[in-house]
Amino acid sequence: VTLTATVTPGTATGTVSFLDGATEIGTCVLAAGTCTLATSALAVGSHSLTAVYPGDDDNAPSTSDALDEVITASSSISVDSTTPDPSVAGTPVLVSWTLTASAGTPTGTVTITSDLEATHCSAAVATGSCSLSLTAAGVHNVTATYSGDLVYPTATDSNTHPVVAAPAKMLVVSPAGATVSAGEQQAFTARAVDRYGNDLGDRTDVARFKVSNGACSENICIPTRSGTQTVTAQFGVLKGTTPVTVVAGAPARVVFLKQPSNVRVGRVMTPAVVAAVVDQWGNHVNTSTATVTIRLGSNPTGATLSGTLSVSAVGGHATFGNLSLNKVGRNYSMTVLSIGLFGANSKTFNVTS
Repeated sequence: VTLTATVTPGTATGTVSFLDGATEIGTCVLAAGTCTLATSALAVGSHSLTAVYPGDDDNAPSTSDALDEVITASSSISVDSTTPDPSVAGTPVLVSWTLTASAGTPTGTVTITSDLEATHCSAAVATGSCSLSLTAAGVHNVTATYSGDLVYPTATDSNTHPVVAAPAKMLVVSPAGATVSAGEQQAFTARAVDRYGNDLGDRTDVARFKVSNGACSENICIPTRSGTQTVTAQFGVLKGTTPVTVVAGAPARVVFLKQPSNVRVGRVMTPAVVAAVVDQWGNHVNTSTATVTIRLGSNPTGATLSGTLSVSAVGGHATFGNLSLNKVGRNYSMTVLSIGLFGANSKTFNVTS
């Protein structure tokens, strides 16, 4: 702290003493009415400082008004080392620090954090180190933060620490959760990661791909069954999967969902006959509203099929709810048709009296 005293008149000579309460902390020699004293003798806390001029042959003694001065403690911390350096993801890292204070012994804690993840460790300032578990590969900015106490202020310091990925644990297959139509090609990639998800590089060229229903050529897969299918990539002991939502492809044919059953002559067939619109792999096309027509296929007695014989599909289903035949016979069959789609023949059924 530098203290300055001014004595008037400026021609005054001699010295000025500086007091902390009743204790003298130093003197200075006047020059042109002023003098200064630089001192480090003031302890932490509040001080009442005065300047005392004893006078000379021409000037009377004088004492200044008191000046209140507050001295605070100082503290600084440094991150000394991180061991091992670099570290492998998941390996504990010992972070050491040094706390420097203006005087005395600070208390409180030091907390170590990283800018790449939420993990942290804490210890009493006197401990000098704590162990931090870092799992994210990359260059971490490791920060030591001193909490401070009633005397010493907080302090921070940072240092860089590199973390490398752990050995490969699995493959991550992308895209995750893709939606494709049955028969549509979809390319997939596979990247190796460690147990913490750190990327260890592309393995697409060497991985073997397969899909639960369909086929894959290298990393190009063609799923054929609607619903949720699984694409699997494998390279050595490394394996990864991803779900794929498969929707039906374009309408290709109509098929019998509920076959015609034996019926008494002239009676309505129950349960109702139902046809479904499907794609080329047999997946139900639930968006189709195609017009579906039903007729007799094999007709050994020359019977007439009555009822509503053409209906529009609802949700891909065409329901024929009032079919009947007018002659007794065996081994009848029905056929369903729709313009632009392949048709289908039913199983045989009988009409009884």
